[in-house]
Amino acid sequence: MEMFQWIAVVLIWVVPVLLSYLSYRRLQKEERQELKQEIGSPLIFFTYVPFVIGVLLFLSGSEAVTGLKAVQDAGMASAFFGWIVLWIGNVVTKAESAARSFSMIDVGIFVLVAYVQLL
Repeated sequence: MEMFQWIAVVLIWVVPVLLSYLSYRRLQKEERQELKQEIGSPLIFFTYVPFVIGVLLFLSGSEAVTGLKAVQDAGMASAFFGWIVLWIGNVVTKAESAARSFSMIDVGIFVLVAYVQLL
């Protein structure tokens, strides 16, 4: 890999972590405790974590950065898995309206079809 690719991969992974840490440091003690309780929920590890890691993997594997198709595919699969679990969780808990649920389905199918067509 060239130097640009190494720098891009490091920035793709370091910038979100650094921004998250700085945001956490700005929170009040009560907000920090509330965030810790929310992160302790097992649903977080099946929804947001795979989605965020999937997007970062997808960006890391893109043609402009490394060009590793396997990393890009793994990122897309992980992000799609997180999206599906998040959608199912929202439908089961009735946290969203039916119209929003259908629009989430439409967006997910559109992104998946677009990705498959770009293969």
